[in-house]
Amino acid sequence: ADAGDGLVSDGRSGALQIRALQATAPTVDIRRSTGFPNVSWSPDGKLVAASSHDHQIYLLDAATGEVRAVLRGHLGGVNEAQFSHDGTILATSGFDNLVRLWDVASGSQLCTAPGSDVRLEFSADDRHLGISFPDGSMGWLEVARVEIVRTLTPGGNQNRPFALATSSDGRLLASAGDGFIHLWDAKTGTALALPDSAVRDGARVSVSFAADSRTLYASSRARGLSRWRLIEDGDHSFAVGPRESLVLPADPECFLTDTSADGQRVAVSYQDQDLVSLLSLNGALPARVDLRGHPHAFQVALSPDGRWAASGARLKGGVRVWDLSNGEAACDLEQGEDAFVAFSPDGQWLLTATRLGYQLWRTGTWEEGPRIEPEANAPLQSFAVAFSPRGDFLAVQQNGDRIALYDARTVTPLANLETPRLARLEYLRFTGDGQQLAALGVGQIVQLWDIPAIRRELRARGLDWE
Repeated sequence: ADAGDGLVSDGRSGALQIRALQATAPTVDIRRSTGFPNVSWSPDGKLVAASSHDHQIYLLDAATGEVRAVLRGHLGGVNEAQFSHDGTILATSGFDNLVRLWDVASGSQLCTAPGSDVRLEFSADDRHLGISFPDGSMGWLEVARVEIVRTLTPGGNQNRPFALATSSDGRLLASAGDGFIHLWDAKTGTALALPDSAVRDGARVSVSFAADSRTLYASSRARGLSRWRLIEDGDHSFAVGPRESLVLPADPECFLTDTSADGQRVAVSYQDQDLVSLLSLNGALPARVDLRGHPHAFQVALSPDGRWAASGARLKGGVRVWDLSNGEAACDLEQGEDAFVAFSPDGQWLLTATRLGYQLWRTGTWEEGPRIEPEANAPLQSFAVAFSPRGDFLAVQQNGDRIALYDARTVTPLANLETPRLARLEYLRFTGDGQQLAALGVGQIVQLWDIPAIRRELRARGLDWE
């Protein structure tokens, strides 16, 4: 490969040499046991993209051989790598049947498209990526540079997340994990200080907003149930009140999992117990209703009309549906699987998520409805699901770090959203106004997808779903 000022020699035996054409410049010799079967220069000659037999692409400083970034994602060998003319994007093709686009500055994956053993080339203006297939056919991708996702990166504790919540008015977002809570203004991306929120023992923490959007509830093993009042100032910023401890008839080690649509009750689970509880927030009786007999239940969802509750369990405990009119179990679903549950906003469907995929069940009759299979029949590693507030969209996690967006009424695929810089997607939530989709991953990084902006870009290309 020739960049004008240097020459790369391919080292299939494990060595790669970057030789400067000027006699005074040194030769950079890079050795790696996996070898470098494919190399490509950046347009300015400062970087070399070297694909390796370990399925990774190494971005190397051409002058020193220093590894600037390692691009991970391909599941097979990489046979092609091409930089855009401005040097900001790297396109790669692999034997995993995917073309991948990468942000050169950060090393993060931007998106994927179908394509195996193909040749790639950017147009002169970098707005299109040409793809040549082995059978002689050709195609192209339109490369759009638009701001459709924002990333919120918290400081301090970066432990595993356990909860993501959004307020019903779309203004606030909160995440929680081992011993911490993060609160954000979802419109501006501004972090809001939450007084006395850190839990010293690193206990698992969960959060949920009240129906009024101005009360945040939290649970932790160390403190039980707490709440903060959120006050909006005249300039549309927020002031956060002090933490208040809630005196409710619940085990101190309870885990908050849902708030009723009318804001009158919260649902909690308990570690290593076979029950979940509904707790009254307004002093009405009964103050506590226990639903017993579901081993390892860890998550509860309440139907919008308050008639049903569904609990999902670990350790292959499946799903149990409860009739809240009498407190009795109505049926069991997904037996023999770890499961997560969510009701649709109109109450017509219960969604269950297991490693085998996503299943919709008709509320009341509990008959099977549409099903979403995991991609390439690969078992799901986490159960991130979310309905939009109006019930028109359903977002689910696929393939670890990709969001699949569906029409919730017909379960028709609408769009795939790649999650750059997000390691292992854990939770999804739409903001209460339906304008943004929040995704939470390991490291407490939150990404906010602008749904109207996505649709504008698709509409401009004749690809919108309406």
